[in-house]
Amino acid sequence: MNNAVSVPEPLLVFDDVTIAYTNGSVVTVFERFSFAVEERLFLAVLGPSGCGKSSLLHATAGFIRPTAGMIRMKGKSISEPSIEIGFVSQRYALFPWLSVEGNIAFGLRSQKRPETEVLESVDSLLDIIGLAAQRHYYPDQLSGGMQQRVALARAMALNPPLLLLDEPFAALDTETRRKMQDLLLRLWGVRATTILFVTHDVEEALLLADRILLLTAVRGSGRTVDVPFRRPRQRGLEHSDAFQEFRTRMSLQFETGA
Repeated sequence: MNNAVSVPEPLLVFDDVTIAYTNGSVVTVFERFSFAVEERLFLAVLGPSGCGKSSLLHATAGFIRPTAGMIRMKGKSISEPSIEIGFVSQRYALFPWLSVEGNIAFGLRSQKRPETEVLESVDSLLDIIGLAAQRHYYPDQLSGGMQQRVALARAMALNPPLLLLDEPFAALDTETRRKMQDLLLRLWGVRATTILFVTHDVEEALLLADRILLLTAVRGSGRTVDVPFRRPRQRGLEHSDAFQEFRTRMSLQFETGA
C-alpha cells in the first residue's frame, strides 16, 4: 500500500531557462536558471542593476520568450500574455481616456462579464484603495500615488493567480510609498494571489515578502532566502534589532553577490 502524500506542483516553475538578447553581440541574461514559486507566496526579487530582474518578470508575463527552457504556470507553458497574470510597472500606464472606474473595470468588461459583477468588483476595489470619491476622475486629475493605486486595483480586478510588480513604488515619496506597501499587503490579504515583486530596496523586501530571490550579476545565478518575521508585520519592525541584523546580512549579500 502506497501511503505517499501527493505534493502539488508549484504555481510557477522556471525550468532550465535561458534568456539571451542579440544587440550586435549575444548578451545572455540567464543561463539554465531554475526556481519555483508556491501558490499565495509573496516573493521579492532583489539584485544589482543588470542582473536580469526585469527580464525575469517580462518572461514570466509572456512579453518575451525564453531562448531555451520553459516557464510554466499551473503546469502549462507561458508563451504569451494572459489574463491570469497581472502586471504593474513603475510607470502607472493608465488609460488616460478612461476614468478611475473605467480603468479598473477595463479587464472585466473586455471579458464581457455581467455589468452587475463588474460594478460590484469595482466598488469593492475602490473601497480597498480608498478612491471611491474619485471614481469619475481621470488619470491627469490624480497624484502619482493615486494613479498607482488605480493601477494595482486594475491588475487585481480579474483576481489573477499571479501578480507581477516591477519596482512599482520606486518613483513615490517615502510616505506615499509606505501607504502603497500597506495597500498592496491589504489587497494580497483578500485576494488569492501569488506575487513576484521586483525591488532594489532590501528593507522593502523584508517588510513585504515571505521569501526573497536574491539574484547576482553572474548569469543564471541566484538563491532564495526565507524572511524570518511573522505576519502581520507592524510598522516599527524595521527599527528592531532583529530586523536590522537581518537587513545588514541581506545588504552584504546583495552588494557582494555572495
